[in-house]
Amino acid sequence: MEKLSDLRNTSAQDFEWLQHKIDSLPSMRPYFFDNVALYPGCSPESTTIGFFRSDQGYILFFNEEISYTGDDPVLQRLFSDGSFMADTMDRLRAFCQQLPDDLADIPPDIPPIVTVEDNITDFDAITIPKDEVVTLSFDFIRNELRKTVIGQDSAVDIVSYQLAAHLAKPNPKRPLTLLFYGVPATGKSELAKAIGDLLSRYCSHKYGVVWVDLNTYTEAHTVHNLTGAPASYIGHDEPPVFYSVVENPYTVFIWDEVEKSHPAVLKLFMGIMDEGRCASNKELPDHTREYDFRHSIHIFTTNSPLGELGVKKHPIGFAINTDIKDISYVDDAVSVEYKEGPKESEQSLVQHIYEQNEKARRALVRTGVLPEIATRFSGFAEFKPLSDTAKIRIIAKTILNTGFEYGIKLKYIAPAIIQEMANVAGKDGFSVRSYRTIAEGYLSSVFSAAQAVSGPSSREYRLEGTLADPSLLPA
Repeated sequence: MEKLSDLRNTSAQDFEWLQHKIDSLPSMRPYFFDNVALYPGCSPESTTIGFFRSDQGYILFFNEEISYTGDDPVLQRLFSDGSFMADTMDRLRAFCQQLPDDLADIPPDIPPIVTVEDNITDFDAITIPKDEVVTLSFDFIRNELRKTVIGQDSAVDIVSYQLAAHLAKPNPKRPLTLLFYGVPATGKSELAKAIGDLLSRYCSHKYGVVWVDLNTYTEAHTVHNLTGAPASYIGHDEPPVFYSVVENPYTVFIWDEVEKSHPAVLKLFMGIMDEGRCASNKELPDHTREYDFRHSIHIFTTNSPLGELGVKKHPIGFAINTDIKDISYVDDAVSVEYKEGPKESEQSLVQHIYEQNEKARRALVRTGVLPEIATRFSGFAEFKPLSDTAKIRIIAKTILNTGFEYGIKLKYIAPAIIQEMANVAGKDGFSVRSYRTIAEGYLSSVFSAAQAVSGPSSREYRLEGTLADPSLLPA
């Protein structure tokens, strides 16, 4: 976009694209257009404009105060308020169509530039492209998931590789089934939700997401909540959970706390994991009685430990390293020269995934899970206790996201505030899930006060002071 007046003639498809970009960002995170030329009579002549989504709707705003000496009533109101909000993108487009036409030439020396921050994507062209093509490669998936999940790089790498491999299959014979295990509050649910969000945003097949708390499936009869109740049973006419795959074959199912479900529930997944199919208790719209899960993805989470998977058992006997290149005897000492090892590559990750999967399968069987179930999982991802560095990053991210909810963009956070927040959480025995509650409790007053004074804006702030007495200063 070169000129603000370009919004007047922007098509509905372009606004749909813009809405997709805005919705893909966290709430209150702006999407910017830099060096947009304004109308004659405006000072400055060009500025940065942005769009973002709030709880009330979609907002167009300017990065700085605009002085306007013209007589157009739409521009007078727009520049006087500094922003415009509509509850839907269609109404925002309708407002933009009221902007006056501008036939003034744009100086050729104004280059189109887009500010790139965090996960805001750079433009590939001056005008808004009609569509965005994203290749869901291993590298792309890993980089996107690492933006959300902190401190679990190994688990993210494993999951990203298996996810990319599954998505590359045009005709899979079975769904992807992953088991996330490890201590609570380490990112299992966060990664599962991030996968669902990633696929719903970037896949050519729009994935749906279904979240099921299996701690409510502790009785054998609850299986009917998944497959459908038999005729004459209560709930026979109600759509079961599995019906979601009939409405959208491309669905991400997140099965939380699988260890608390009844064994009959887990046995139900044997056919799904192996053949991608499961019987229905009633006839489906295609006149069959079989759910087809082959294009779906199933993520199971559990807080139950699967044993010391990292413990290596040393073989009995003498093992020779086959990577030896040369052995020589120099100065009464044996010198061993090894072959140059392979560089860190995708192949080493494949080997790591295979070894971890096999260890997890054996450990899962030791916990009492039937071998025929353990062997059917596509893969396993271990979530280890978070390091102090990861916790600090999560605290900072929580504070940033809390600020975004109030329309506050932080460029700096005083280390004392982060340290005090860690102390409060640690002293009271809270997990990282409680960081959001702590940030809201201590910082909501200073954020809401700043929002009330300036309104939604892209101005940047520094969060100074202490957790008990925070203050916001212009960056």
